[in-house]
Parts: sequence; C-alpha cells; structure tokens
Amino acid sequence: MRYLLAGVLLGLIFFTISCKRKETVHVAGKGGHATLRITPVHGGNETVEHCILYLKYNTLDKPADNKYDESVACNTVDGKPMGAFTDLKTGDYYIFGKGYNPDHADSVKGGYPYTIEDENGVYNITLNLGH
Repeated sequence: MRYLLAGVLLGLIFFTISCKRKETVHVAGKGGHATLRITPVHGGNETVEHCILYLKYNTLDKPADNKYDESVACNTVDGKPMGAFTDLKTGDYYIFGKGYNPDHADSVKGGYPYTIEDENGVYNITLNLGH
C-alpha cells in the first residue's frame, strides 16, 4: 500500500511538472526587424534641439545606474528632430531623451516605457520631455 501511495504521489508530481505552460519570453535588443522612430517634444509641441536619445533593453523602468544599451543623436526630419533605433526584436524597452528647448532656454529630459510586439513594425513615438 505504501508503494502504491508513493507511486501515485510521484506520478502526480511528474504530471504537474510536465503540464506547466511554456511562456514565450521576448528578449529585447538587436537582431530583429523593428524600428522605433522617436520625435522628442517639450510641452506637447515645442521644439527640442540637440537631443540625444537612449534605449535600454529588457525593461520598462528607467535604469537606476543610467546605463543604456544604445544611443542616437536626433537629426532634423521634416522640420522636427527625430532619432531612430533599428533592427530591434520584440520585447520591452525604456526610451530616454535629453535636449534643449530654445523657447524656454532650458535643458529638458524624460523617458517612456515601450513594448515592441511585432518585430516587423515601424513605430512612430512622440517622447515628451519635461525639465
């Protein structure tokens, strides 16, 4: 009887372990086909000059150590500053930017979490920078 009970218990354990649902884990970073096109603004639509954008992979939170995986300087596209991160995989990212608002003569910065769900997409993002 003891062996039967031990066998049933062992069978239940193996059944439980084998029935665990496999979760799809997205590892963000380079190697995909997605593009983030980011336009930094201040106050909703005021110009931001000399903006640098930063990107952190695999997080939706600003990194405490302020270390990012890549950065890009914005260029003027259709009269607005824009920066792009290319060749990205699906996953979680934290976008951060800092620049200068000539209308206020002040430095501005801010960040935004973003999840890429389609590796083949081009995502246009407006990043609002505060003080």
